[in-house]
Amino acid sequence: MKKLNGRKMLRAIGKYEDRCEKATEECIPRMGKKAPICYEYLGQLLAYADMIGSCAYGCPGKSEDVHSVWYLVARTSSFGRAALRLTKMGFYDEALIIVRSMGEICNLLSLFSLAPETIDEWKKSDRAHRLTNLSPSKIRKRIEALGKIPAITATRYAALCEVSTHPVPNLRPQRFNHAGRSMTGGIYLQEAGILVVLNEMAIALALLVILAAQICKVPKEPFDQIKETCVMCLESAGGVDLESLDELWKVMEKGRANNSTDTGRNRFNRLKPRIL
Repeated sequence: MKKLNGRKMLRAIGKYEDRCEKATEECIPRMGKKAPICYEYLGQLLAYADMIGSCAYGCPGKSEDVHSVWYLVARTSSFGRAALRLTKMGFYDEALIIVRSMGEICNLLSLFSLAPETIDEWKKSDRAHRLTNLSPSKIRKRIEALGKIPAITATRYAALCEVSTHPVPNLRPQRFNHAGRSMTGGIYLQEAGILVVLNEMAIALALLVILAAQICKVPKEPFDQIKETCVMCLESAGGVDLESLDELWKVMEKGRANNSTDTGRNRFNRLKPRIL
């Protein structure tokens, strides 16, 4: 058997990934009414997250310690850009792993907004304390104990874990096609995969950025602009997400779009924990 050449393989498979990325960039503008708009607003929100995290709207101080929350927001920007790049290359499961991490940050900021004293608790915590009191499930329960609904619910979080993260026995990699076929990533463009990533990210990112703008005390004029963009992003999200995949296959077979009847403003008002 001929010895494998790893570099040659990576160069060869990279051509497929580049081809998929180019095809996706050409495809998104033609994916109905909502998807292209959602993609645009995601880009705007990632820019806002980067600016908030880079102290463009105000700096909390000179030391790194006081920037902890700002660094979280900045990380969100790089997370989101990485997830979108993976999506364009056909790595939908991998992109959703990052979206799950964005959801964790979103819920953490939600807790900070509801109970500002938890910011210091988080900053001073060690790993043992975080595992006991600030794990993703603990954060959701603490939000619920305060009478609010987590931005990323247990159901949505579980779906992100099962589909893209945990090594479950019913794992079906990159299965975002109506035929239900599993496949390797980075080879084929799957419109359903694109839609799922865009819509899941829209929910997590929009709520995360408005919370970040509040916690990081963005001035009123840019805050209002950010808030409006967050609402528009939520409004542009369609109904194709991890919790509606089974319905999606039926919709795809009929060749029509599955659009949510829930408006972005209604989602924003229902899901926000406490926005000014």
